[in-house]
Amino acid sequence: MDWSGQGASQGVAGKDWDAGALAREACEELENCRRYFESVSDPDLVEQAIFLLNAAERRYVYLLKQARR
Repeated sequence: MDWSGQGASQGVAGKDWDAGALAREACEELENCRRYFESVSDPDLVEQAIFLLNAAERRYVYLLKQARR
């Protein structure tokens, strides 16, 4: 996963990136994080899964906001 979004863009400042496509990718990543969270049982991995899930959710919400502009 390319978190920078550079694969689909030339940069955030120019707004020439496809926020809709990135939001769809972020939605898939969020679902993957949810599945991972549900599959782990070790306390350290649960903590990691929560961190990843929160980060993925925030990224998704941000990109949705950008796509709506």
